[in-house]
Amino acid sequence: MTENADVMGDKIRESFGTLLEYVEKGAGFAAEQAPLVAQELIRWGFWNHAIGAVTALATAVVLGFAVKRYFPVIAAECRKDILDQSIEIQLFGGLAVAVATITAGISTGVAVGHVKMLVMSQVAPRVFLIEKIRDALN
Repeated sequence: MTENADVMGDKIRESFGTLLEYVEKGAGFAAEQAPLVAQELIRWGFWNHAIGAVTALATAVVLGFAVKRYFPVIAAECRKDILDQSIEIQLFGGLAVAVATITAGISTGVAVGHVKMLVMSQVAPRVFLIEKIRDALN
C-alpha cells in the first residue's frame, strides 16, 4: 500500500511539474506578446471610435437638416386649417419633430464620447489601455 502511495505521489509531482512548465512558458509568451497586443488594441480603439464618431455625427447632421427643412412645413400645415385637421395629424407632426430633435441631440452626445476616446487613444495611449482594462474588469 505504501508502494502504491509512493507511485501515486511521484505521478502527481510529475504532473504538477509539467503543469508548472506550461504555465511558465505561457507567461513568457504573454510577456513577449503584450506590447504587440497593446499596440493593436490602441489601433483598434482609434478606428473603432473614429467610425463611431463619424456615424453619430452624420446621424445628428442628417436629423438636424431634416428638422430644419421639415419643421416649418409641418408648423405651417398645422396652422393652416387648424380646425379642419384632426388632432392626430397635429400631434404626429409635433412628435416627429421632437423625436428627430432628441435623437440628433443624443447622437451628438455619443459622437462627443467617441471623439474623446479617439483623442485619448492617440494622445495618452497608456491611459486609454488602463480605461479599456478597467472597462473589461467591470
